[in-house]
Amino acid sequence: MVKVSVITVVRNAAAELERTLSNLAALDRSAAELEVIVIDGASTDGTPAVIKRYESLISYSVSEPDGGLYDAMNKGIRAATGDYLWFVNAADAVYAPDVLTRIFEPGSPLAADGPADVYYGETLVTAPDGTALGLRKKRLPRGGLT
Repeated sequence: MVKVSVITVVRNAAAELERTLSNLAALDRSAAELEVIVIDGASTDGTPAVIKRYESLISYSVSEPDGGLYDAMNKGIRAATGDYLWFVNAADAVYAPDVLTRIFEPGSPLAADGPADVYYGETLVTAPDGTALGLRKKRLPRGGLT
């Protein structure tokens, strides 16, 4: 079975991390093992409590000062043991709970030629209420990301 390391970086974003971890917990993992890694930049809000609530989902976490976003991402890469790395940051959500099955399930169109070196997809930008604003590659309406 393929192992996917999900790396989530966060600092002082408890509500956003809660949403992300709840979303990851709902993924169908019948076709891939999920390793969830949370790198927290020494948050001083409720982020550590959220990490504690999801400790059964999280394979590895650390909360310590870092040199910023890319330092945190590199810490996640070093901790990862999966066949694939997947960056799902705090405030991000996976569009469909069956995404891993659609990619890795034997017999699926994406898995027909065997495992790929890289998988990628589109990013749908949403408003805080969940309203779709458009794909990241497209120009978003002025003021759409408030």
